Amino acid sequence: RVQSGLYRVTYQGPKSTAPADAHQPQEAEARALRHRLEALHLGDHPDAVFYDMRFTDFVKDQYREVQAIYEALGLPMSDGAAKRLRAFIDDHPKGKYGKHEYTPEEYGVDPAAVHEAFGEYLDHFGLRG
Repeated sequence: RVQSGLYRVTYQGPKSTAPADAHQPQEAEARALRHRLEALHLGDHPDAVFYDMRFTDFVKDQYREVQAIYEALGLPMSDGAAKRLRAFIDDHPKGKYGKHEYTPEEYGVDPAAVHEAFGEYLDHFGLRG
């Protein structure tokens, strides 16, 4: 006796279900980058050490973030390296070379497209803004 069933599955989430245009170079590059990021964070890398750093945290406290990188890699920071790092940071305060202001649009970047392409990554790291 043979039994069969017919099922219809429909997606009701917030993402578009429109076919992706694989011929759009920017979208293809974004997809490729997203796939590499997913492979990095979701892949099996038993001997790898990852340290994800937020740029805003680095700007707030460069010394602490460099220390955290050393710690994540299991490396000691020598007293000499710590002293030179402190001296460099002290000698290069924020604004020493002027103020940098820019917008994504100035560089041809559409924030909505970035959020669409990298939404899961941004959400995972709490980076949506």
